[in-house]
Amino acid sequence: MAQQEGLSDYDNIFLHIFAPSVTSFAKWVLGKAHSLGIKRLYFLARDGWLLQYAAEKLAKTAGYHIEMRYLKVSRYSLRMAQYRLMGEKCVDLICIGGIDISFQKIMKRAALTEEEARHVAELAGYSQQYLTPLNYTQIQGLKKVLAKTVPFLEYVRKHSEDCFGNTLGYLAQEGMLEEIPYALVDSGWIGTTQMSLQQLVSAALGQERKMEGFYFGLYGLPPGADPGRYHGYYFTPGRGIHRKVKFSVCLFETVCSSPGGMALGYEKQGTRYLPREADGENPNRKIMERNRELLGQYLQAYADSFSGGRSFGSYFCLNPQEGAALVAKLLKLCMGTPSKAEAELLGSLQFCDDVLELQMQKVAADWDIVEIKNQRFVSKILIKLNRKKEKLNESGWPEGSIAKAGGDVRGNLRQERMYKYFMYARKALCKSGT
Repeated sequence: MAQQEGLSDYDNIFLHIFAPSVTSFAKWVLGKAHSLGIKRLYFLARDGWLLQYAAEKLAKTAGYHIEMRYLKVSRYSLRMAQYRLMGEKCVDLICIGGIDISFQKIMKRAALTEEEARHVAELAGYSQQYLTPLNYTQIQGLKKVLAKTVPFLEYVRKHSEDCFGNTLGYLAQEGMLEEIPYALVDSGWIGTTQMSLQQLVSAALGQERKMEGFYFGLYGLPPGADPGRYHGYYFTPGRGIHRKVKFSVCLFETVCSSPGGMALGYEKQGTRYLPREADGENPNRKIMERNRELLGQYLQAYADSFSGGRSFGSYFCLNPQEGAALVAKLLKLCMGTPSKAEAELLGSLQFCDDVLELQMQKVAADWDIVEIKNQRFVSKILIKLNRKKEKLNESGWPEGSIAKAGGDVRGNLRQERMYKYFMYARKALCKSGT
């Protein structure tokens, strides 16, 4: 690959970092599906777009006979229908953290109109903070208030009722009510989409439907989830802390996405249920399309290695553990300790970490010296505890922001790793109850 002419610096990064990662994960998915007797795989939009492409090519080479479908869903499209089944517990999914999350954005997650949102803000005492970014502690406080605000819950129920039928119609159309053994494939992180689909499909069937899920990585699981049905490749809730510390969810999702827009809901046209996509073009569309071309080149090299066309056989034939170890070396270098060139090329891609893409921004935010100081371990902790007045400018890929800023990059990356280790250790302790 490295000797091919006409490849840009970005092309080389994708071919040497992300193409092997996607391929190795897809290979693992096929192996797990085969061992569990899975007959159909649903690749979830939009992170499943490249994965499905890789899996289809690999299955053909390896002789697997597994049906593969692309399911056009999003956290938003599913949760909007799911809220109808949850009552006041819907606030647990509506009031989650993120970058620059305001009261207004939280209301949009529940599909409230501006008039409805202003009404709720007045009742909840947030009229003056309507557009003000809220930190994690403030969002948790808001959650308690909204759970007791009856008009808010009624607005949510009404909007959920409006989309419930079409959502179930789409899932039925795509075969999710069929008895065939199937599994979901996604990038992962918490696995709430699997829980949403399981609850919606169970409601449609009138009985519980268990589902399997294959994920690139899992930081945690939804409350009440069966751990045996959530399968993580790169890391899992209890394992892989060293990989988690040098990994960027936002960067992975941004690079391994599709050119299409996110699904906002579903509408019936004739006898078919069609996804209703967000307005506007994906700002990374051309790069996403190029990613698929590059992945195709990489997968062709894979196929050639088995037919004797190239000498990559030993590399491509790594077992799942060896493949994951290789991916770890690649991702830790690129994501955890990026060069300035990598940070600038990848960091300029546009992303949004919210369930609604209301505000796209660079995946690696532009940080200056003052911001870098605020991001150091002690300062960051004090700011998040409201013990220090400065405001943090969050970044989807902090390591990329640090590398772009220059200066004491090594020291600042070490500070970021300290913070991540602290947060993961704290989370583990809280979970164990110690």
